[in-house]
Amino acid sequence: MFSTAGCQTTPKSEATVRGEEGHAEGQWRGKAMVRNLKTGKNGMITLDVIAREPSQLRMELTGPFNVHVASVAMSGPEVRYILTQQKRFVEAPADADSLNRLVPVRISPKVLMAVLFERRLPETEWKCDREAQSKLPIECVQADEGIVVRWIERNGRNRRVKIGAPEAEVEMVIDEAKSKVEMNEETFTLAPPNGYKQERMRSRST
Repeated sequence: MFSTAGCQTTPKSEATVRGEEGHAEGQWRGKAMVRNLKTGKNGMITLDVIAREPSQLRMELTGPFNVHVASVAMSGPEVRYILTQQKRFVEAPADADSLNRLVPVRISPKVLMAVLFERRLPETEWKCDREAQSKLPIECVQADEGIVVRWIERNGRNRRVKIGAPEAEVEMVIDEAKSKVEMNEETFTLAPPNGYKQERMRSRST
């Protein structure tokens, strides 16, 4: 695994989360270690994330040696992403299965946004323990899927968060920092590149 020291090269800047809850926007940079518990394989990715509440998200993922892995865009009820190495363009409903081409953890993009903004997770699905004074979450559990989100460390705007699931773990070290991606409506849309195979995922309930 890795420690907060693994992100010391992340540029420091002023806080980038602005606006009232439900209408805020923010930008983050960091790294994530993805561990597949079935195969024992690990992978490190660098994250550039921007988001606008309630339902717009953009992520750029790069691997070692700055190799581009994926672009992800959510706008409203839809998620689209480009898998560069596979030359695949995926469209999916923005539900818990939408990102499973990237990581085998059933967590929806909206829950990921709530983790980034440190909002309350849906109380009908999640049970959370909170710090007594700040009321910020310490650990949230989604028992039906066996998913645990744990805030391991907070250091100013820098956070270390671990998302555990039966088949995989994702540990992120993220900091508020201005991304190279400009935030406008086009930011949260993606089109299939020429020559990419297109795939449409369906909701598990359909």
